[in-house]
Amino acid sequence: MARNVSYAPLLFENHASLTPLERMKKTIILEISMALLALSTKSPFNPVLGETYQGSINGCPIFMEQISHHPPITYIYLQGRGYKIYGSISPQIQVRLNYVKGVNNTWLTVDFENGDKL
Repeated sequence: MARNVSYAPLLFENHASLTPLERMKKTIILEISMALLALSTKSPFNPVLGETYQGSINGCPIFMEQISHHPPITYIYLQGRGYKIYGSISPQIQVRLNYVKGVNNTWLTVDFENGDKL
């Protein structure tokens, strides 16, 4: 799931020169990229074991924790250079006899150091 936000450093690295409209456009691009990358999401953590993930994306630390098993809910915190992204990701899958339906419910906030929040 950490891969879902892997484009964030690329989009927001030079955020100081961006206008509020450009920041909004890049946030929408991030959401679209997350939706596409979520199609290949692997199995979630097991919260009973207290599993977490700590890593980095382009030198930016990322922390994730699975807080619920049914439904699977993952909280995420990415500390970028001049911005931070935090929120939750909750994929929902329905398997029936003749189809499989997947929905990725995401709530994220992009918080810039100048006080802008998207």
